[in-house]
Amino acid sequence: MYFGDAVITDVSIPAQTCKTVQRVDGFQVSGFMARYGQMSGIIEADGSLRMAAGAAWVRGQFTQGQFLGTMGDGEVCRWRIRLLRS
Repeated sequence: MYFGDAVITDVSIPAQTCKTVQRVDGFQVSGFMARYGQMSGIIEADGSLRMAAGAAWVRGQFTQGQFLGTMGDGEVCRWRIRLLRS
């Protein structure tokens, strides 16, 4: 299980449109599979991950017990994410 925060990448977007910071919990990893909410994907041999569900998406890299990447809602909002293994 991984957890951490997502921080908005474009601070000019009003907080009513996109949360500035949001908690990311329940990011599950089992073997070479990852799951978060309705999204799931395969972790590649180099540690990279791309997954999506509907318009929402997550992309990033697993390295040294953490996941660094970006996620978006498919519309306006995009966040930088840093998750730590629990």
